[in-house]
Amino acid sequence: MSDSKSISIKIFLAINKRLLELNMTKIEFAKKIGTSRQNYDRMENEGDLKLSYLQKISDIMGVELAYWFVDDMQKNQFFLESQVNLGSNNTVKQVFVKKEDDFIKQQIEHLQELVKSKDDQIKSKDDVIAIYKEQIEQLKKQIR
Repeated sequence: MSDSKSISIKIFLAINKRLLELNMTKIEFAKKIGTSRQNYDRMENEGDLKLSYLQKISDIMGVELAYWFVDDMQKNQFFLESQVNLGSNNTVKQVFVKKEDDFIKQQIEHLQELVKSKDDQIKSKDDVIAIYKEQIEQLKKQIR
């Protein structure tokens, strides 16, 4: 399998995952990108995705073009809100909070652990400094 076909397959998998998140059918999606469901299925089955379609897809799904080329953890960082036009007067707004919340909570916990570790290091150094100061004062008294 060629690298470009492998990349296309990964992109189509990500597109299908995103369609599920947006609760959008492939028929609705194909219309939005300006093609038929059959043509979209052909592109997907052959792993043949033109950059112009990928740009339209990105615009419709509210993500940057680079979104399709990063891993899931990075995808969570790409957006918090996405607007998708499904029809003439019908706009669906999806807020991707659950994944973002989990990711943000993990980052906060990690940062809290780092802060605690640094606080402990500072306290330890402060204790050592206090001991040295006390020893210096005792030495000064002995010298006088």
